[in-house]
Amino acid sequence: MDEASVTEPLSLSETASFAEALLESELESSLDAVLIVRTDSAVSRFNKRFADMWSITSGTSRPVDADVILRLVLAHVAQPAVYLADVLRFRADPATPVNLEMDLVDGRVVEAHSHAIRGPQGQYLGRIWVFRDLTDRRVSEAALRASHLLLATTERIAHVGGWEWDLVSDELTWSDETYRMYGCDPDTYVPNAADFVAAIHDGDRERVKQAIARSTKEGAPYEGEFRVVRPDGGERVVHVHAEAVVDATGKPVRIVGTNHDVTEQKAIERGLRFANALSKAQLESSPDGILVVGADRRIVSYNQKLIELWSLDADVVESRSGGRAVDSILHQLKNPSAFLARLEELYTHPLQSSHEEVELADGRVFERHSSPLPVADDASGRIFFFRDITARKAVEGQITRLARQDGLTGLANRSMFVESVQLAIARSGRGGKGFALFYLDLDHFKDVNDTLGHPAGDLLLQHVAERLRASVREPDLVARFGGDEFAVIAADVTDPTEAAAIAQRL
Repeated sequence: MDEASVTEPLSLSETASFAEALLESELESSLDAVLIVRTDSAVSRFNKRFADMWSITSGTSRPVDADVILRLVLAHVAQPAVYLADVLRFRADPATPVNLEMDLVDGRVVEAHSHAIRGPQGQYLGRIWVFRDLTDRRVSEAALRASHLLLATTERIAHVGGWEWDLVSDELTWSDETYRMYGCDPDTYVPNAADFVAAIHDGDRERVKQAIARSTKEGAPYEGEFRVVRPDGGERVVHVHAEAVVDATGKPVRIVGTNHDVTEQKAIERGLRFANALSKAQLESSPDGILVVGADRRIVSYNQKLIELWSLDADVVESRSGGRAVDSILHQLKNPSAFLARLEELYTHPLQSSHEEVELADGRVFERHSSPLPVADDASGRIFFFRDITARKAVEGQITRLARQDGLTGLANRSMFVESVQLAIARSGRGGKGFALFYLDLDHFKDVNDTLGHPAGDLLLQHVAERLRASVREPDLVARFGGDEFAVIAADVTDPTEAAAIAQRL
């Protein structure tokens, strides 16, 4: 094409054809559905997107009347009466621009815009309608809102908030949960770095400032805990993890981080530390040796008294093996097989309690108490208490002997003599052999006390007791009733002559 053909002006008809082609091209290339209506309500044209939006198929004769188009549109609208009222209002006032949304019966959402078409002198020539399908955008917006809600809910439940500090603009952005941690209203408060530093507890501020300086200058990450003082005076403990974002030159331009509110967690940890310390103090202050085992029979806890009572090596209990601990004490027991059998019975019946005495080979006696210790819904551990009662048993034995013996001579007293007679009668009634009873006293014993004194009388009674004991057999019983009165039970005697012989010997 030469220069003359390029610069030669178009004729009027050619200009009209070019404008028509240009309009058609613009309509069909538009991403929106477009409808043009003249003042006489005749449809000037619409593009393919409009036909597709309102289901105007190519096989249908092309509508040329605006009312026909309106009926086609109304057939798709969920609330046609509302939309029709708007259209009539726009027709009555052509100068009014149109901006509205329509919900369609198939679930789509369509946005409609309309403006008057005016000529060179401003005369009203018609109206152009532009329809845009907002369905995908609405779905995306709803998904985004749901995502934001999920994030906010997750942050609230986990007590984790996010934040970002733009080092170039010095703008600080907080998530909703971060606002809550710092006790600020997101609708009225604009976060800034100065306020953030001021909110840090005096005891932690310098340490945090140094960490911030390293991140802003060197891009170093930061992780740590500090206390935050809220506007209402309350304190929270916050665990922060922050990382720097650098530009192409390696210079930090942003710091992005998370805040984790660990206030309740710290309170629980303090409570656990106190509970552990209290438990340890109770264990060590107990006079008993204490052993706690889990459902798997492994050692959970113990005290120093347990080690001392059983002379256990430290490595045995530190191994946490209940089996090793048992093996270490079996050789100390008077009856190890009975101990093992009872222990297995307790483990087989985890809800059973026990209280018994354990005799050791060296003569000591331990009192053992065991109770179930629930550790889970379907499993129980067990706690054992061991107490050395050797001294107590010795005292109890002495008390028993004193209750049944004469304090001066060591012979049986009247009470023990009566019990022995009752046993002998019962044994004889069951077909056993008979027995003989002898009663003795000392003539002129009062004269001894009166002339030589009571110490001499006591010495005389002791010598008499020794002679009587030496004069009877092993199964016989010698008793002192009191004063100078004595009695003897001779066992397995059925012949009176045999009883007389014993009497003569006495």
